[in-house]
Amino acid sequence: MRTATHRQLQVLDYLECYSNQYHCPPTFREVSEHFGFKSAQAAFRHLESLAKKGYLLRIIAGNGCHRGYRLTDLGQRELTDFRRLFDNGSMLPWRCAC
Repeated sequence: MRTATHRQLQVLDYLECYSNQYHCPPTFREVSEHFGFKSAQAAFRHLESLAKKGYLLRIIAGNGCHRGYRLTDLGQRELTDFRRLFDNGSMLPWRCAC
């Protein structure tokens, strides 16, 4: 399995923080705007890449419609390790205000 890039882990961290704060995952546009991506498609590609690597699971509604992502156990473990690198009490610049 390929590991996530530093930027993908930032996106993963943002996704979890946002989901915890607002009780729903961010839209592709919100991820894109937060990170300064040129399009929502760039956010989609990051999230899909994380899903393919096993860090996220796509949430599918009953009608087959894509409704967001949630962290897998692997994603949570990787995110915990990633956060330890920045555990100096400061606000991480890519995080939402949570």
